[in-house]
Amino acid sequence: MAKKKLTPPETPAPPPPAEPAPAPVVEATPEPPAPKKRRAKKEEPAPEAPPTPPEPETTMTAEELTGPAAPAEPEGSEPPMDESAAIRSFEALVFASEDPLPPAAVRKIVPGATPARVRRWAEALQREYDERGRAFQLKEIAGGWQILTRPEHAEAVGRLLKVKSESKLSAAALETLAIVAYRQPINRADLEAIRGVGSGPLLRALMEKGLVKVTGKEETLGRPVLYGTTERFLEMLGLASVKDLPKPEELKG
Repeated sequence: MAKKKLTPPETPAPPPPAEPAPAPVVEATPEPPAPKKRRAKKEEPAPEAPPTPPEPETTMTAEELTGPAAPAEPEGSEPPMDESAAIRSFEALVFASEDPLPPAAVRKIVPGATPARVRRWAEALQREYDERGRAFQLKEIAGGWQILTRPEHAEAVGRLLKVKSESKLSAAALETLAIVAYRQPINRADLEAIRGVGSGPLLRALMEKGLVKVTGKEETLGRPVLYGTTERFLEMLGLASVKDLPKPEELKG
């Protein structure tokens, strides 16, 4: 009979060791965070205070010194003056001048003589001459003013100058006329330099006879008056123009 193998009884496993009790957790008090280091800001200069305006000086005004000022004249107005006396002064200046008297020359002598006033004075004198039937008249020539005899008195003036006719001129007048004809336009200073003597009276006589006229003013210092011949001069010689004058070489031959 087979023997039964006896299985020893299983020894029970020992119980697992007991886990130790957890140690009590002590919560640590959190340390405050360290303050962050701030970067030092660059100090900006303080804005400058605006300058204190200087205190106005206490000075007396012109009105306090000289009294209330006169009201300002409107622009373009003329200063007051004695017009009657100024007209007579202007008349004397024109009468004494050998050449047409420009307004600029009048302004240097008569205070307050503006171009508008000079023209007004000239018109007043011309009206006076016309109303009184004067033998002379005031004419505007080359930007100036000149007193001339009226054409209707040319014959009487011609007799006074001992000029019987236009074709019979004195040697001095013929010389003056020839220089003006060949050198025109020419001013009186150059004319007198060629002749060597004064020629003012002769020029005036030739102008009154209608043979010489004022053609303009030279663009030089003082702007002297320039003279030339007239159409009447050409008619007297039977010429179409001054280009038809005989050449100096032909006259010498």
